[in-house]
Amino acid sequence: MKRIIWLLLLATILIGGCISIEFEQKVDENGDCRITERIDISSLVSMAAAKGNVSMPTEEEVCANYTKEGYECSYDDGVITIAKDFKLSEADFYSFEREDSLFETTYTLTVTQMPKMGKEPTMFNQTGQPKIDTSLTAPEAKGVASMMKTMNINITYTVKMPSPVVDAEGAVRISGNTATFDVLERMENQRNIVVIAKGYNAALFVGIGVIAAVVIVILLGLWINKKRTK
Repeated sequence: MKRIIWLLLLATILIGGCISIEFEQKVDENGDCRITERIDISSLVSMAAAKGNVSMPTEEEVCANYTKEGYECSYDDGVITIAKDFKLSEADFYSFEREDSLFETTYTLTVTQMPKMGKEPTMFNQTGQPKIDTSLTAPEAKGVASMMKTMNINITYTVKMPSPVVDAEGAVRISGNTATFDVLERMENQRNIVVIAKGYNAALFVGIGVIAAVVIVILLGLWINKKRTK
């Protein structure tokens, strides 16, 4: 599999293909999350198929090691999809803060580096260790981003928060609970991915509604009783 990945990278440089990598981080209210990584090499697969002299990997070959490590993995028509749940207490690539006030809850997610998805190499690691420093603010981040652009590699990082996003500096798109970033832009500017979301305290408003309903019922009952006694 390692040889396949690096042959594909070499092919990208030589024939001008394009590799698209998409990370998606869905964050729970307690900070735990699910990471999904999609690596789209379909343009290279199409070129290889057209030449007819390159044997492409099967889903079993691509996913074997990931599956052993407990990842969900699939491969279809040149797209590799890897997914896994992460506990906040065990993750080293992001931090999460939750601040509860009387009327609202504020969530702040900070992603400092790209997730390392297993020991099997992705675009970022080999044999379980980073091939390059995946920190977004590393001194060499700008150079690495330029290199990847030259190799026609595009990387996006989408965050799905528990409530609507109110701030996501540098995001290329914000919609509801979701913010999407251009990872290479973040690396070039040596900036972390920071997303702030806010949601109303639903339990408080439900409680207030219940209390208000009870008060209305009591007042209505007193008014009806008063009318009867007249």
